[in-house]
Amino acid sequence: MMKGHIEDYISRERENPTSKKVLTAQTGLNERAARSHIAEARRRGVPIIGLLSGGYYVTESPEEWKAFVEQERRRAVATFKRLAILPEEAPDQINLFGAGASSPLPEHGQE
Repeated sequence: MMKGHIEDYISRERENPTSKKVLTAQTGLNERAARSHIAEARRRGVPIIGLLSGGYYVTESPEEWKAFVEQERRRAVATFKRLAILPEEAPDQINLFGAGASSPLPEHGQE
């Protein structure tokens, strides 16, 4: 089980980030719990940078932190743009097995 704070387990070197696999092994947390602890540490002001490759490190550089925050903002905006074009309701049922074909799976209750 994790002792202390999540940042105690995260590298301080950009060139040698802590992978998700190492972080979960060292802390005993699953990935979801580790991400939750990282979010909490960020709220406390710990500048933990998450790399797109999946690793983490704590930066001391205000410029790196600023660049990371901007990257995350761009990703969030892109996600909202993708969501904005989706219909609010699901389209009519789509037959994935072709026109006139029926599913090769038995109907519920007909097994």
